[in-house]
Amino acid sequence: MIFFTYALVRDVKYRYADLLALGPDIEVLFVVGDGDPLAVETHLRCVRNRMRAKTWWIKLIKGNHTFNNWSADEIENTLDIAGQIAARWMKTEILDPDLSELRLQTKFDTGKAEWTAWQQPEPETPVEATQFKVQVEGGAIPNGGGSFQFTLPGAKAKRRINKGKGSAK
Repeated sequence: MIFFTYALVRDVKYRYADLLALGPDIEVLFVVGDGDPLAVETHLRCVRNRMRAKTWWIKLIKGNHTFNNWSADEIENTLDIAGQIAARWMKTEILDPDLSELRLQTKFDTGKAEWTAWQQPEPETPVEATQFKVQVEGGAIPNGGGSFQFTLPGAKAKRRINKGKGSAK
């Protein structure tokens, strides 16, 4: 189980080689906030997609590496629920690798934690194709310069299925 203390990015260094080295017989549970600058959601999703190990993710909504915007009660309540979910995940003998993300959120006005069932990963944000045209002029370039253009392809979003949710105080 990998909890908040593992930073995918530290300073300018990426720290995911050990994760990529894990074999397909390993099961990994990430418990990470969606606002953690040391394990950015899009980066974590990319690393998970590259891993050979099977992975699951408890995503703490509005959670970051320090919980600096949360009260002590909110931290205790949320982490207690995350721990209970993780313990249940560890005891489950057959885990569905297609249902690998669970969202856990504390409603700050009530202090009540709510979570979803395990569900398919959220779709990636579609990315439009990007076109570039570069014009180079003057200087010591033969014939006075030139231009070229190229396109970076876009990416389509994947479908998501939601299968229910739970809650607790």
